[in-house]
Amino acid sequence: MKKKLKDFFDRYPNVDTAYVSGGGVFLTESDALAYGKGEVVKVTRNGFARANNPMAEPLTKEQIENMSHDEMKAAVKERGLKVDNVKKETLLAALLAVAE
Repeated sequence: MKKKLKDFFDRYPNVDTAYVSGGGVFLTESDALAYGKGEVVKVTRNGFARANNPMAEPLTKEQIENMSHDEMKAAVKERGLKVDNVKKETLLAALLAVAE
């Protein structure tokens, strides 16, 4: 997913927000909702850049799936990811969107 987000932000240099749903990256939230394959996660260019910051510990899919709810909240905050709520499913989707 990291590569898809990087490609998206490279392809659209004037866009600051992407919406991720079901493994797809979309320009608008309505497109992501229409895709209808799971939770829609908003990823900002700034948040994505921070998520790929060498100072932030890279996370694997397995590590993320084994995190507690509080650990997920901390990881989302550390990476500057924007989420609509702090439900575990939303945090999981946001972290998986930028996982290695």
